[in-house]
Amino acid sequence: MTSRAVLLPTPGDPFMLLMWFGLFERVWQKEVDQLLIMINGPVPFEVRNSLTQILSKNKKVIIRIRENMMDHGPAITELLRYCQQDHVVLMEDDAPTFKKGVIDKLFGMVESGEVGAVVSPRGCTSSMLIQAIDLKFNLGPNPIPNFWPSFLFIKRDDLLRTDQNFAAKFWHKGEYIKEIDWTVDEDVAGDTFVWASIQLRALGLKFHYVEQYHRYPEDAKYYALKAGNFDGVAPWFHIGSLSGFYHQLLKPNSVLPTLNNDDERLEFCGRIFWIEMCLKYTQHYWDETIRAEAERYKTGIDRVIEGLKLNRAHIKMFRKMYEELLGL
Repeated sequence: MTSRAVLLPTPGDPFMLLMWFGLFERVWQKEVDQLLIMINGPVPFEVRNSLTQILSKNKKVIIRIRENMMDHGPAITELLRYCQQDHVVLMEDDAPTFKKGVIDKLFGMVESGEVGAVVSPRGCTSSMLIQAIDLKFNLGPNPIPNFWPSFLFIKRDDLLRTDQNFAAKFWHKGEYIKEIDWTVDEDVAGDTFVWASIQLRALGLKFHYVEQYHRYPEDAKYYALKAGNFDGVAPWFHIGSLSGFYHQLLKPNSVLPTLNNDDERLEFCGRIFWIEMCLKYTQHYWDETIRAEAERYKTGIDRVIEGLKLNRAHIKMFRKMYEELLGL
């Protein structure tokens, strides 16, 4: 009998983590054996303590703590090395799963040996490196060769067969990458998990591809067309670009980014709506400490909306679509 673990690094936004956790508890926790959470970042001690107590009421939860913000890659590495389960899935706290059965099904594909890993494609590096990877592994037209470190199902031992560096990586001109038999023509960089993706391909694993279901500014169009996250098939979605909100943008004196046009404001509306939803739909978990933190959080949300001149009607539009998707 094999065992399953979720590896969840998080910078510790208490409301976003509780939103993710609420769907875990309500929808699919029976499909895994353990949830390993790495909370890292300058979360106030009393908030982190309350959050740990709330999460730890679930017997499947094990929490690791780092007071300083870690890069996503090293956080995965630490969780992986601590984990003892046979199979793991990598997840992110802004990417909730809301349909039953899919986690069980995809773990089953790896456990049965039908595939070596379930992955979600991404580029996140230069076209030059993508071409070199394609040349080595013959990926076909329009290759997207790398993998998101989210909704990735794999044997723990196969991840341990890499050098366990899941962070972003830089290669200098003239450096040889033996896994793809390529000498770098000019300096090139890969985002988080790009180097790990190359190593996993070099292991000769068979991959099953799944959609990441990323949130986009054009979601209203997809909603109308019943496409993208609203296609009726999506078991999860990934909001994206939220790791800096809690520790940076919601601080009273933080410098807000400069937005140059309505398209950039719409993109921020497509982030802030989720922050608002997390605040609204996690209240059943709150203790007095988290409730007090929620007041500061709400003040920060209003400051961002007003400071960036975001359209509240657009925020409401996003919120309505995703509330419907989640059945809230």
